[in-house]
Amino acid sequence: MNQSMETIIKIIGTVIIWIPALWLTCLLWGSQIDAKKSIINVLHVGVPKLPTVIATREAKSVYQNGEKVGDIRGQVSEGSEIIFEKIINTQNLQLDQPFEFGRYRLIVLSIANQIGLNSVISDKGGAIEQAVIEGVRCRIIK
Repeated sequence: MNQSMETIIKIIGTVIIWIPALWLTCLLWGSQIDAKKSIINVLHVGVPKLPTVIATREAKSVYQNGEKVGDIRGQVSEGSEIIFEKIINTQNLQLDQPFEFGRYRLIVLSIANQIGLNSVISDKGGAIEQAVIEGVRCRIIK
């Protein structure tokens, strides 16, 4: 009886340890991590709850200086250059400065069209997109 109770406690302890470890592994490997911002979070916050320390990025967004500065809509053509069909909510994007998309660091070469407000109506409803740039051609930089 004593030995079976010990075994049950060991199994429960192992499960309690491994479930958070597996969750953390999935979080780390399943997200694009902003390493610089994650380190700054640890230094400023100390030892907080784990999800607030690890800074992840959205796959369909662009970032500049660690901050989100636009959302990708439409197709993205990747090759020697990156061409975005449309980027919305770009009011904080500095077009003359490098920005990040995924694992790329980019600089804008040209923009086909720039719109202040764009009305979008679909079968799911309507929306207004702000600070829209279309046909954005970018060069990959190191």
